[in-house]
Amino acid sequence: MSRRRRPSRTGGVLVWKPVGPSSREALDRAERAIGAGALGHTGTLDPLAEGLLLLLGGEARKFQALLTDHDKSYRARVSFGVVSASDDAEGPLHTPVPRGELPDRATIERALDRFRGGYAQVPPGHSAIHIGGERAWAKARRGETVELPPRDVQIRRIELLEVDEGDEPQGVEHCSLEVDCGPGTYIRSLARDLGDALGCGAHLSGLVRHRLGGLDEEGALPLGDVGPGTWQELEELLAGLPRLEVGAEQEARLALGQRVPHPLPPEEHPGAEPRVIWCEGRVVGIGEMRGSVIQPRRWLPKS
Repeated sequence: MSRRRRPSRTGGVLVWKPVGPSSREALDRAERAIGAGALGHTGTLDPLAEGLLLLLGGEARKFQALLTDHDKSYRARVSFGVVSASDDAEGPLHTPVPRGELPDRATIERALDRFRGGYAQVPPGHSAIHIGGERAWAKARRGETVELPPRDVQIRRIELLEVDEGDEPQGVEHCSLEVDCGPGTYIRSLARDLGDALGCGAHLSGLVRHRLGGLDEEGALPLGDVGPGTWQELEELLAGLPRLEVGAEQEARLALGQRVPHPLPPEEHPGAEPRVIWCEGRVVGIGEMRGSVIQPRRWLPKS
């Protein structure tokens, strides 16, 4: 008979996931090391990727979707002339026949222009997206054909950092990219689509996520260093996200589900996207602007 996992205390920890474990395996390892109960995370990293993984516990999990929906930054390594069934180095890999000509740096630079801004991206067949109640990757690994509909993604910035032309001057075999993107973007799909645009095929051969919302790699702990003393307060984790400041009277009304007027003049009202609500130096909930009023969305209980 299974035992219920006890709830964790509110807060979290920003870890640096190494190449190898899945996000779920990294989370399980951190749960055991911290001993604070059940945790959640804010965005999957594939086993072959490394980088920031924010783990949340207790009431902090109410902010999981808000943190997942923010922009992320990656350093990606793209390999040309070899394609992958999974769109990354997990494979299976194969060389297209006939093999397309490898691009030079200038050609890659021109091809990147079509991805700057927004474009309709087809997610990888080997992804965690649900199809009929089952993960797409499970179907793909059984050899089933997986067709996912395209969805609009935003590439805020994409820059070519380095190129590797290999031993012979036959074109670029690998390149490194810096990518700032909106939520829901698959860098594996971006590598695949870049290879298709160049006519030679490509796959993602390395990935590092170094920014997650308002958090960056400087504040991250190696997964092996995580323990009971590394737990962070909610206010520290959310300090970099868009916020709204309210007074104690407004906070009391918002906690009851009531709308309250925004304290700033109309010309200074922020946009309608969800924001962290702060009161007297502490995080109290999530709200959004509806015209000139604040609408509470999720609220923390009184401590």
